[in-house]
Amino acid sequence: MGMKGQMYIIAGIIIVVVLVLLKTSLNLTRIIEDKRSLEYQLEKLEFENLKNEEIYTLEISYTQEKNTSDNIISFTRFARNSFSSRAKELDGVIVCSYINNVTANENTTLNVSVLNILGDTMKSLNLTFNGSTQNFIDVSDNSVAKANFTFNTSTDVNYTLSIVYETSYENDTEEILIPVSVGKSKFVGFFDLRLKNDIGKVREKFTKTITF
Repeated sequence: MGMKGQMYIIAGIIIVVVLVLLKTSLNLTRIIEDKRSLEYQLEKLEFENLKNEEIYTLEISYTQEKNTSDNIISFTRFARNSFSSRAKELDGVIVCSYINNVTANENTTLNVSVLNILGDTMKSLNLTFNGSTQNFIDVSDNSVAKANFTFNTSTDVNYTLSIVYETSYENDTEEILIPVSVGKSKFVGFFDLRLKNDIGKVREKFTKTITF
């Protein structure tokens, strides 16, 4: 076989190798994309499970007459540590508000607990309810700010709890509906949860209200 024939064979081999490599590369890219998509779907499923567990913890606490706010905070801290051990970050803010047995025309207390799990200090935190404001500074990550507010009503009414906070990377304002029912107790939980790892972040805000 002449030199020219050998060159054709070598060129053919090179073309085949290149085509194989291209096909392998394309398949690898597809596999990586499919893997990331599956991981993201699993992340969303895990987040949904977290949300359901938060609500379950809330519901089981009040039916057993336990301290609902403390249980929600303890569970969230436990979940956060569990995610951290698997290289995942659970961040956000949880607001627990509780009213015990509203009596018409008598002063009643709204207890508020704010759990900061933003991964950063709240440089400022302002809570406003029924015309009264309480201010906090330097609320560190994983800590709780607590406040009490007083109201007096003769009928069922809807109030608003306003929360305004600032960190080194975020400013946010939330308006939380607090429905008051005369003769009843109420728990309102506001959740702003963010679960993230190296493939992305899932975030959701939701409110759960329980009357008893």
